[in-house]
Amino acid sequence: MHEVLSKVGTRIVVGCNGIKRLVVVCILFPTALQAEENLVKRYGPVLTQCYANATDSAALKDCIGAMSGNCMAGEEQGETTYGMATCTSSETEVWDGFLNDEYRQTMAYMKALDKDEAEIFPEFANRADALKKAQRAWLVFRDTSCDLEYALGGSGSIRQLYGTGCFMRMTAERTIELKQMREVEG
Repeated sequence: MHEVLSKVGTRIVVGCNGIKRLVVVCILFPTALQAEENLVKRYGPVLTQCYANATDSAALKDCIGAMSGNCMAGEEQGETTYGMATCTSSETEVWDGFLNDEYRQTMAYMKALDKDEAEIFPEFANRADALKKAQRAWLVFRDTSCDLEYALGGSGSIRQLYGTGCFMRMTAERTIELKQMREVEG
């Protein structure tokens, strides 16, 4: 087995029955990947609806934790450390999808602005490149920040909650920032 980073930056192991899973989940709970997929199907619509109906950044921020909160309350083991971490990780997966959509839309928007500006001020037509660099740097920042939060938990099981909570929060916040870039630019 070897450790890699998933699309949301969480540490996963390749080689646990041939399926990628969170390290702790892979070792302790072999059916966790299927459970997370089911949680996304079961509780994801709560977050998707909240996100779609939000009319401003404050309303979007209120969506953070909506899915995992319902998951923790609705699942039999939802208020255990494992349940909370799994619910939070499942919400992160949904936010990661939103993040990728917002990044694509914001990148297209920046390219269009750059194209328009390139005719008169080509030296300032660099929004798309700046966004790409910023997003790459942000991914490293998020991953290392969440590694730190995870480490702050020491040897206690709370580290799982610190780590998964950090990934969810930071992914959601960046998603909202990307969306706002299209609203204030120009």
